[in-house]
Amino acid sequence: MGLYEHLERELETAGFFHPPEKTPSMVQNLRAALGRARFTDQEVRTLRGVVTALSRGRGKVLEKLAKKTDG
Repeated sequence: MGLYEHLERELETAGFFHPPEKTPSMVQNLRAALGRARFTDQEVRTLRGVVTALSRGRGKVLEKLAKKTDG
C-alpha cells in the first residue's frame, strides 16, 4: 500500500494526473497493473527508491531551470 501511496503522491506533485477528473480511473489502472506484478518486499523497496530518486531529480531540474532564469 505504501508503494501505491508514494507513487501517487509523487505523480500528483509532478502534475501527471491531468485532467483531474480522470485521476480516480488513472489511479485504479496503476494499482491494478502494479498489483498483478506480485512484487517481493525487496522489489517494492527498490521501486520506492526509484520513485524517490525521480522526485529528487525533478527538484534538481527545477532548481537548474530557476538558476537559468535568474541569471
